[in-house]
Amino acid sequence: IEAWMTPSSIKSVIPDVQIPATDADIKSQNGTPTVLYNGMLHPIVGYGIRGAIWYQGESNRGEPDRYVELFDKMVREWRTIWQVGEFPFYYCQIAPYNYGNGLNSGFIREAQAKGMKTTPNTGMAVLMDSDSPACIHPPKKKIAGERMALWALAKTYDMNKIHYRSPEVQSVTMEGRVAILTMDIPSSPGLTSHGKEILQFQVAGDNKWFHPAKAAIAGNRIFVFSPNVEKPVAVRYCFNDTEATEIFTVEGNLPLSSFRTDNW
Repeated sequence: IEAWMTPSSIKSVIPDVQIPATDADIKSQNGTPTVLYNGMLHPIVGYGIRGAIWYQGESNRGEPDRYVELFDKMVREWRTIWQVGEFPFYYCQIAPYNYGNGLNSGFIREAQAKGMKTTPNTGMAVLMDSDSPACIHPPKKKIAGERMALWALAKTYDMNKIHYRSPEVQSVTMEGRVAILTMDIPSSPGLTSHGKEILQFQVAGDNKWFHPAKAAIAGNRIFVFSPNVEKPVAVRYCFNDTEATEIFTVEGNLPLSSFRTDNW
């Protein structure tokens, strides 16, 4: 993301960042800080703009905490530069992919989801059903475009009957051995797994050891249980590199993203 930002904006988050002064300093044509801003964005500043769509994040998966702040700085900077107000910014959450090592990508997806709460007039399209864990650029680009278009149609062009937002965790409560997740599902009567068994949940007790769990859906609630955890305190769903979701909204068929209820 640093490649799409100006020096001052990056330095407000990373004071010691190395900014290229000459072409010889550019180590990567698409990854060096400021190069894509200078080469691709700055030349079109001033053209008419209604909003922006964005798909990036894989190269920042090792710094999820920093990413939240960088994303906010970048979006606010673009809006300042264009001087057309707080234009909408819709973006894709990265899809499952087998990175092989390093920090699991559940953390960067979590950071991207926070963007909707920290940066106003933004919306995130979830791609947890891309089902291409061997391809870092999933081939189902039509789905990515359509889901960002749903955000634009609903929120920018006021087509209010469109189902556009994936479900999010509203609350979690523990009743004995069962964790009960209540989901925020805009304008949809509930969730569905389309008849498939739900296998991607994990629960942990006070010892912080996660165990595979079974799950059942009832309306906007998900009941999660593991025979190996007597008293659950935390739930995770698809919180790894490769697992794809099997839970969708009944209306709109929009996928549930990976998440965790802990901060371990």
